[in-house]
Amino acid sequence: MKFHSATRNGPGRVPGARILAACALLLAAPMFHKTAAAYDGMTGRGGIPWELDRFIICTIREAQRNVHDTNRDGKVNCIDYTLMFKSCWDRSYGNTAYSCEIVRNKNGSFHHLFIGMRYGSSIVFIEPWTYDPEMFLMEDNWPARKYNPSYNIYGETAKWMGKFYK
Repeated sequence: MKFHSATRNGPGRVPGARILAACALLLAAPMFHKTAAAYDGMTGRGGIPWELDRFIICTIREAQRNVHDTNRDGKVNCIDYTLMFKSCWDRSYGNTAYSCEIVRNKNGSFHHLFIGMRYGSSIVFIEPWTYDPEMFLMEDNWPARKYNPSYNIYGETAKWMGKFYK
């Protein structure tokens, strides 16, 4: 008896392989739903290199899994998320070309700690306390009336990490 499906697909082909491949793509599609529109091939959201984008998302997830009251003030807030992100980043990606620093923004009633990531001559501002690690940019998480980058204060890393390691 001859199996027609095998001969129709050609030698070495698995019958139904096209159907299996189509099903796999359909099942994987939800994982790329948010990222498909936000990224082109080489850069992520806002022109961030794809590699950096993935590193940031992985570090946010690790920091959020391990966050605790790092500065022992009785609260888990932006300070703790930022310190945990910086610690995780330095441990995992500290030897890469990307420079991670702690940035403070003091704009009237808005007083917030977050991450500045330098790559080349650019900097991207990251919210480690984000509700969705895929949406990590400060402007993804804070309205313009709250977060204004012109109030950013740089050079805060040593001060805050010193509190973390006490």
